[in-house]
Amino acid sequence: MKTKEDFKFLIGKTLDQSKQLLEHPYFIWVSEQDGRTYYRSIGYNPFRIIVATRGGIIIRIDDVC
Repeated sequence: MKTKEDFKFLIGKTLDQSKQLLEHPYFIWVSEQDGRTYYRSIGYNPFRIIVATRGGIIIRIDDVC
């Protein structure tokens, strides 16, 4: 399984750019956007990349679950 270090290349990219760069089956899940935290109940998925964004740009990779 990949770690968040494997996805550091997404920092500084837009969400749309990142989605195009990701290999299947990985997907982006935004947990913080422009300083606001989003809590969503979502089941375990080993391909979810949890990110924080500001102005539509990924500023941080929080975790890979």
